[in-house]
Amino acid sequence: MGLKQLIQRIIYPTRYSSEALIRHIRSGGGKVGNNCFFFGSSSIFVDDGSLQYISIGDNVNITRDVIILAHDFSYSVLEKTDDPVSLRPQMFTTIGNNVFIGMRSIILQGTNIGDNVIIGAGSVVSGKVESNSVYAGNPAKKICSLEEHKNKLAKRFPKSAAAYAKGFQMTHGRIPTNEEMVIYSSLISGYEDSYNGINKNVLRGFKKYKSVEELMETNLKEI
Repeated sequence: MGLKQLIQRIIYPTRYSSEALIRHIRSGGGKVGNNCFFFGSSSIFVDDGSLQYISIGDNVNITRDVIILAHDFSYSVLEKTDDPVSLRPQMFTTIGNNVFIGMRSIILQGTNIGDNVIIGAGSVVSGKVESNSVYAGNPAKKICSLEEHKNKLAKRFPKSAAAYAKGFQMTHGRIPTNEEMVIYSSLISGYEDSYNGINKNVLRGFKKYKSVEELMETNLKEI
């Protein structure tokens, strides 16, 4: 174990692993659904003093350096004005089902993220986030629908496959086999059904290549 990991384990004993952080949130009254994962959990801040106001659904992936807040102490300024008043706000912070939150995003108190949502890296999110959508920016705004995002990725799929093959070649000193193309093997003739994790309807009509070499030669020119 490295020194950094040892320090993290000492300082953040409840956040060292994804499972530990989930247990920590639940122990404080927060809700975390099934099949959730926190990447780089020791770098993620979940509002310790307000865990009971945080609800996270099923199939949620939260990446490094994300901050999830469920309190707002800015009201303290009002208590120190000429006409002091205490107006403490309290709202639930909710993340729906099947949500991805990109690195260094901040989820502010009272945010309500719907189902099937992608939050781009570095976003500052507040208010209501529509289901089946992609949000990004500061403040985060809707970029496109999830269907539109799927279509964009589908159009770029052959170029992504060529880039993957080139990266493999640079790492291993050889072109990957058809099987080693994993999800991208669906673009190679005779291997369309070799990867079960892809919806074949999305790639219907796509050109099929005789070999990985042909796929690279055709698509690397356009990258």
